[in-house]
Amino acid sequence: MKACRKYVIGVLLVLLGFVGGIPGGFLGAKDVSAQDNRRLLRTWMQGQRSAVEKIGSLRVVESVEQVMDSGFGKQELRFEAVRELGPDAQSPGRTISRIRFNGREVPVDRGERVRRRFRSMLRPEMARLLDAYRFPVREIARMVPSRSITQEALDGTPMWRVDSVPRNQGGPIERLTAWFDQDDFRLQASQTVLSLPRGNSLRIRTAYDRFDGIDLPVHRQVEGSTPVRRRMRLFTMLFEQRVEYSDYEITRKD
Repeated sequence: MKACRKYVIGVLLVLLGFVGGIPGGFLGAKDVSAQDNRRLLRTWMQGQRSAVEKIGSLRVVESVEQVMDSGFGKQELRFEAVRELGPDAQSPGRTISRIRFNGREVPVDRGERVRRRFRSMLRPEMARLLDAYRFPVREIARMVPSRSITQEALDGTPMWRVDSVPRNQGGPIERLTAWFDQDDFRLQASQTVLSLPRGNSLRIRTAYDRFDGIDLPVHRQVEGSTPVRRRMRLFTMLFEQRVEYSDYEITRKD
């Protein structure tokens, strides 16, 4: 079985407010009961886990923009690639089709080398977070709700809001907030706040759509900062990453 779909994200990004931050207005004091809270999340996670486990291969086109800005200059990397995941993937990993560094086109055969050099400006744990492709159900499964589900409006559209904290303390994630559609409890957006050693911090905001029964990312924005030392001076380097995911192709295991 194969699902193939191209997604246009403009309307969703306006809805979720990724351009200027996530807007919100509580619709009132009405909360879902603790029992409903557990039931809604449990039903969603069971369905998503089952669907993800049946994936034989997942193919997606990535359009990535990364910017690093510090006291000693600004660096910009843009590239397009195809990423394949799953036990049946024909070419697992990422294949770059086009790459530009600081506005200049780079030969594709040097693309991966340039991308790795760009990553080396960050600490390894931060670079891994920027590089990863995440199934949201696996992230949310590691969290526990910190309060009952509440209703909240995102740009006038009512959503269920789920605030959660890590099930096991000691990791980099401080908190995760997820927004679900009220009609069928589809995941629409999430925001994850991370605190890493040595003064590093990250905020990851993601918009989702459903493909072949699976809630998958269509847009991700990462913002963060890290201290860097150069010429005996300490600077704060700011970085931002935007990723658009399109042309999903999913095949099921035989």
